[in-house]
Amino acid sequence: MVVQLPDGSHAPVTHIGTIHYSPSLILTNVFHIPSFKFNLLSISQLTNSTNCDVFFSSSKCIFQDGATKKKIGRGSARNGLFYLDADLVFNSAFSFKHCNKFNLWHSRLGHPSRSRFDFIVKNFPITIANKDFVCDVCPRAKQPHLSFTQRSSCSSHFFELIHVDIWGPFSIPSKNGSRFFLTIVDDYSRCTWIYSMKNKSETFNMLIHFFNQINRQFNKKISRINSGNGQIFLPQLQTIRSDNGTEFLSKKIQTWFHEHGIIHQCSCIVTPQQNGVVERKHRHLLDVARSLRFQAHLPLSFWGECIFTASFLVNKLLTPILHYKSPHQVLLGTVPLYSSLRVFGCLCFAKNMNIQHKFDERAKPGIFVGYPYGQKGYRIYDCKTHQIYVSRDVIFHESIFPYRDLPSP
Repeated sequence: MVVQLPDGSHAPVTHIGTIHYSPSLILTNVFHIPSFKFNLLSISQLTNSTNCDVFFSSSKCIFQDGATKKKIGRGSARNGLFYLDADLVFNSAFSFKHCNKFNLWHSRLGHPSRSRFDFIVKNFPITIANKDFVCDVCPRAKQPHLSFTQRSSCSSHFFELIHVDIWGPFSIPSKNGSRFFLTIVDDYSRCTWIYSMKNKSETFNMLIHFFNQINRQFNKKISRINSGNGQIFLPQLQTIRSDNGTEFLSKKIQTWFHEHGIIHQCSCIVTPQQNGVVERKHRHLLDVARSLRFQAHLPLSFWGECIFTASFLVNKLLTPILHYKSPHQVLLGTVPLYSSLRVFGCLCFAKNMNIQHKFDERAKPGIFVGYPYGQKGYRIYDCKTHQIYVSRDVIFHESIFPYRDLPSP
């Protein structure tokens, strides 16, 4: 085997092997060319096989971690070539390949705030703290605003007070055609439920669905009411708090509240602070959803998947309002497990359940887009059929994002 040089001559390759440049950087398919008087590093091979970016100027080159954009090495220009500095370190760029690293779990959990994640690290032994970790996704996704006055829960038990609000319409419909989502927050546990809607007129039916669900799931004391479409069961709610949206002030829903003794509290006009719990929850959900989308480089049509995954993760994250317990723990009484979490938007291969013959493919490539409700599996987007399905037999490649190299609208 030979290598052709720029002047047209050829240099023989005597060996091909692997070099352990550092504990975290292993170079494969390295050519040994005895006639070379110095070592050359192929930038294209380095960037294709690792998670780093390289930038050149007239006097130096900079190596950056592809995920965090942190500088991990440098080189200096001398005599027409760039020489790697002796203190070059590639630890950060390759940390994404190890499932016990700080930035991997930061991505899996939907980019929580540093203070919240530091608390998780103390109680989560498989993570490794990294004081120098900087995430370029978080500042792009979380524009700060003046905070509202925080208060502790004013409820003494579950579902005594719920907060409701609607977000939308969004200009681009989600994958299921929705432009709105209804957010419901239990004041006591701060647990969040999300319902996607194509129109605001679906609000009443979504609320009825929610009340039936919590009655069945949490076995709360119930009262029987008649909605006009048959009998339904309703937990002993006392108060529903919302803004002045017309969907909550319609005659139908106001009559429903009045007949069943439910107090409907409305915020004053142009005073979202009075509905602050769900307003802050919206901001938190959108912060996490944007982080997930930026991380995965997904088109805007995936915003619904980002929102639902954000809600799933927020319910499992510790919060100071609950004395560093998660809504999941307060509501269900069990500590949430993180072992099943994976990085949103990454490449995955799901078991092919429709094998036609012996030479048919055993797995199908796809994109991981969330966690299904009521199923132990993962939601997978098939790039060929453009359909979303659920599978439990999935292999993940959490540092590879299929949409990264494609233009994202």
